[in-house]
Amino acid sequence: MEKYNSINEVFNIRLQQQIDGVLPQRFVYELGMPSEALLYAGVENLPIEMSASTLTKKSDNDYISNHPFELSEIKNLPLAIQCPIAVFDSEERNGKKVVLTEIVQNGNNFIAILDIIKLRGRNANVINSIISLYAKESNGRIAKWFDSEFAKLTPKGGTALLQWADTKKASNWLTNHVSDVRAVGMSSRRIANIINSFADCQFFEENSLQGEDEHTTENKANSLLLAKAKLKAKMARLKLMEIVSVDGVGTKKTIP
Repeated sequence: MEKYNSINEVFNIRLQQQIDGVLPQRFVYELGMPSEALLYAGVENLPIEMSASTLTKKSDNDYISNHPFELSEIKNLPLAIQCPIAVFDSEERNGKKVVLTEIVQNGNNFIAILDIIKLRGRNANVINSIISLYAKESNGRIAKWFDSEFAKLTPKGGTALLQWADTKKASNWLTNHVSDVRAVGMSSRRIANIINSFADCQFFEENSLQGEDEHTTENKANSLLLAKAKLKAKMARLKLMEIVSVDGVGTKKTIP
């Protein structure tokens, strides 16, 4: 976490400069390499960046999507993205990632949308670019992301939108939005089970970011593979829990 703390401090200084109107034109915020949680969720192992112009546009009251916010509200954004509540695939299945953060505006959590962008120029690099940032007003929609198969956002047997969840943070989010979950016909118990299925896939960055030599990188890759294997087995067990025997015949049962 030490690595992200320093990045976070620089971000906050630069953010205040943008608020004060003294940030250099065309400035680009650097949010560091993806954390293990983001890598597990399928974010590419590329630098995460965000242009100051994106912040200006997305926060503006006149922006067409109308999700205005004060720049001061996104203080500590690097930590919020690197250590998120959860990470989802985009509903459009276009390769973009949706990061649910702990930053809140009027009870609604900010989401950051990441996309892979190739920069222009002679020394063009490929990066994870934050292309959108705003407080998601529909908590019911987020609930459907957590259980996309039940919400019919994912074909039966298809890949779920939820790619990773911090079990503690996501459980807290669920507790705070039970009424929103029920209002859209979703089951808080089902979502809780899905969140808890990631219990074997929790990462502790302070123990794994003390150096990025070849040995560390190999260990990180192995830990991700192991965590994914554990999750696959856990999800298979959850599927079996939905089958009950009735007179020797397997019958599908929806968890209430």
